[in-house]
Amino acid sequence: MKRLLLLSTAMLGFAMAPALAQETAPAQPADPAQQTTVPPVADPAAPAADPAAPAADMAAPATEEAAPTTDAPEPTPVPEQQEGEVRAESLMGVDVTNGQDTIGQVSDLVVTEDGQVQAIVVGVGGFLGIGEKLVALDWESVKLTRQDDDRTFEVSATREELEQMPAYRTLEDKEAEAAAQRTQQQMDQGGGAMPGTAAPGTAAPGATTAPAAPAAPATTNP
Repeated sequence: MKRLLLLSTAMLGFAMAPALAQETAPAQPADPAQQTTVPPVADPAAPAADPAAPAADMAAPATEEAAPTTDAPEPTPVPEQQEGEVRAESLMGVDVTNGQDTIGQVSDLVVTEDGQVQAIVVGVGGFLGIGEKLVALDWESVKLTRQDDDRTFEVSATREELEQMPAYRTLEDKEAEAAAQRTQQQMDQGGGAMPGTAAPGTAAPGATTAPAAPAAPATTNP
């Protein structure tokens, strides 16, 4: 009888084991794709956004450009260089020849206010730019030509003749000369002193002279 009871109890335990295993098995994680995000609940105490208010990152309205006040004509674009047109930059450093020798080089152009080339400034003499003399030649007295794909200016003169021509003076040169003459005149009128300084032996205007120190008493040996 006892053996039968023990056998029944053992068989009952084996029969209940699968059920207990199914009940205690860990739950499988949910599929992330099937999870849904719950939107946050708005705080009723928070102030509602004003739909009429402008966005903070909205660009500022563009200001209107002021109309030009000059009486100059409207600019006309020139899209490209045409045959027969020469850029001023391409003429800098061009050789000046007399058909046989190179007697100088172009260093500048003189242009009138209406855009006409008045003269070319030629550097003659000197060595590597040292001691060079600048002379201006009227545009009508020179001829712009091409030699071996290089532009040159031709003149009917020798190097010596160009060197004997008067040196070209710019407006800045003449203003500097006039200022030097005024300074020299003021020096001559002031006794040779520079403007703003006193002549030799005299005090400058408004200046005070220190009193002379008293002479020390003479001492005699007993």
